[in-house]
Amino acid sequence: MKKFLILLTTVYSCSSPTEKPLQNTANFEQANALYQDKQYYEAHRIYDSLSRLDSTNGELFFCKAKCEYVLKLDADCDKNFKYCISLGHKVANAYYNLGQLHLFKNDSLAAAYLMEYLKDNPDDKLAKTLAKDAEHRVKENRITR
Repeated sequence: MKKFLILLTTVYSCSSPTEKPLQNTANFEQANALYQDKQYYEAHRIYDSLSRLDSTNGELFFCKAKCEYVLKLDADCDKNFKYCISLGHKVANAYYNLGQLHLFKNDSLAAAYLMEYLKDNPDDKLAKTLAKDAEHRVKENRITR
């Protein structure tokens, strides 16, 4: 009986939920490798399936949003960068990416996001230029209408 309990305990501990994070970590690393190899669709597929298992992992949603940016899945990209902000994960970078996403489509929104980014990165010359150019286009459109 004692041997049976030891065997049962060993089997149970080996099949415990602690294996899942290791598998998910391997999947996350695989998705990151695919992203680095510019296989964005495949990486996105893995990030998406992992996001269904862990809705609080900011890095996962950030990576998923980066794929969506490249794949031009703008609505999903917007939603996931905003979700990163709500999780408090890479907030400044999420604002910057939202600014980039909305450039030339909604310049007033792009400028607002870039200005949020600049609060944490005031010396970023490119972001300053992008925000200023977006604001300029907004003003031009108001004048020409």
